[in-house]
Amino acid sequence: MYPVYDVTAATTDRPEALGTKEKFWLLPEQGGELPFSPHLFKIGRANTGENWAEKVCYEILAHIQMPAARYNFAVYNGTPGVVSQRFMPNTGSFWPANTLLAQSVEEYDGTRRFKQRKYQLSSSIGILRAGRIGPPLSRPAIYDQVTAAEFLVGYLVFDALVGNTDRHHENWGVVVMTDEYGDTSFSLAPTFDHASSLGRNETDDARRRRLTTSDERDTVQAYAARARSAFYQSAASERTMLQKETLVELIRAYREPTRFWAKILCDVPTAVFESIFARISPQLISDEATLFALAMLSANQQMIREVAGV
Repeated sequence: MYPVYDVTAATTDRPEALGTKEKFWLLPEQGGELPFSPHLFKIGRANTGENWAEKVCYEILAHIQMPAARYNFAVYNGTPGVVSQRFMPNTGSFWPANTLLAQSVEEYDGTRRFKQRKYQLSSSIGILRAGRIGPPLSRPAIYDQVTAAEFLVGYLVFDALVGNTDRHHENWGVVVMTDEYGDTSFSLAPTFDHASSLGRNETDDARRRRLTTSDERDTVQAYAARARSAFYQSAASERTMLQKETLVELIRAYREPTRFWAKILCDVPTAVFESIFARISPQLISDEATLFALAMLSANQQMIREVAGV
């Protein structure tokens, strides 16, 4: 079973400004089970599965070796959450995408997380293709030839797999490093913050209904098909694109990297997903949540196969 780390004795650090959930930095005990380096402790909102969704998404990403912030179950003063080790050296800093987009897109309001209609795929991927931003520092050797822009495409195809609806412009960005000579380098940050995935907000009653209904409008597949990304198709759009629409746009504009990641994610066997859920304590996730999430993954794999042709 996945361990649950008690970080009550850790030294707490500064509060985390980004995001909407309660979270703070801490330093685990030296010589303890967790590495002696800064970790972010994040509390999933009440009556949601945000903690297990974060862990499941990380384990899927680890299986395909996608650069990702690592998440573990944790508890602080009796409050359950997840803990994530800082994904960059202490000498580095993180620039969320809104800071980059505000500099490169005319009249882009970087303070506006929602209803920012200039938050679009072309500009987001474009700043990675046009700039001197390298791929993630933590990438494995098998992805040595993958560019920063191609990695971001991979993050977005993964979002389609898990139904992540929260890839707003503070939920990806760039790691900035300055060496001893004052030279600055930029690299895409690992993917992080996937708590808004896999139907984590649904009640078990709703999950049971969707898993057993004969009404095609109310099935798990219909639910998965309604998942939206955070991107707008154009400045005139009233709503963000569906995940399927985002994938179609990726195939149109970035066909080869999209198909590359689509094949990797669609080749993950169901048994791998099942083994990840099997390692979560029943105290942290219900049977209904497990079955519902597995059905979502299956439905989304099929959708990705159809759109990407893999």
